[in-house]
Amino acid sequence: MNNTKKIALAVAMLCAAGTTLAQEINPSWYVQGAVVGMDADEDFGVDHKDWGGGLRFGKPVNQYWDVQMGATHARTEAGGNRYRQTLVGVDGLLMLSRKPIRPFILVGAGVSRDKVDNPVRRVSKNSPYWTAGIGVQAQLTPQLTFQGDIRSVQSNLRHDELYGFNRPNNKYVTLALNYAFNPP
Repeated sequence: MNNTKKIALAVAMLCAAGTTLAQEINPSWYVQGAVVGMDADEDFGVDHKDWGGGLRFGKPVNQYWDVQMGATHARTEAGGNRYRQTLVGVDGLLMLSRKPIRPFILVGAGVSRDKVDNPVRRVSKNSPYWTAGIGVQAQLTPQLTFQGDIRSVQSNLRHDELYGFNRPNNKYVTLALNYAFNPP
């Protein structure tokens, strides 16, 4: 079984097992629209910070954990050097509180598509990545929540000989709104 199927199976089991514990909170699925700022690893040949966006779906699985899955895309350019990164993955948010202001620690994994276009290299490949960070959710209404986080995304580039290195570490800042499908 490949890694994507394993991750999907683990998320499904976690969601099914945690549903009974999530009754004190809004247990419904939510959709997240996000604006992301990316500080790309300078080994990609760009030293410019830039913006992107993301779309994720999430669900509280119990009083301690939320699971979010989806995609993020960001790009940056500096002179004739261009870099784009698309992330598709799953994050687990360890909620430190379920009060209206909810700090959390996040960990995640997935697949990144890293595309480099510069005078020396022109390459675009998929690679596994893992992420870790911290953030906060703030409940605005029963169905609307603000989420902000800072995370480090580290890839293990496949075909590293084409990129010229193999362990990039991009930094992301995410500002998002979560909309719950059913009010509590």
